[in-house]
Amino acid sequence: MTLETRTTITLGDVAAIEYECAHCRSRTIRLLDDQHSVPLRCGNCSSLWFADNSNEHNDLKLLVSTLRDIPKSSINQHVTIRLEIRQVIPPKST
Repeated sequence: MTLETRTTITLGDVAAIEYECAHCRSRTIRLLDDQHSVPLRCGNCSSLWFADNSNEHNDLKLLVSTLRDIPKSSINQHVTIRLEIRQVIPPKST
């Protein structure tokens, strides 16, 4: 017997985005509202995350805009969009 557990969320379920610095492990959470700006640097150690207007920075700004705007869009009258969240299952200890 196979048991499958799936977790999905709609775009409207996303309330914030968490950024974690690879250098110092500091985390910052930004609410997904009109004031959300994608940080270029770590607020703790000032490590550079993105070059201003780089492809990665612009792509992330587009993602933020999409997550913020699509739930309010008329597209929801025609289709429901859900994202599947991968579950990490820790290995069994022996």
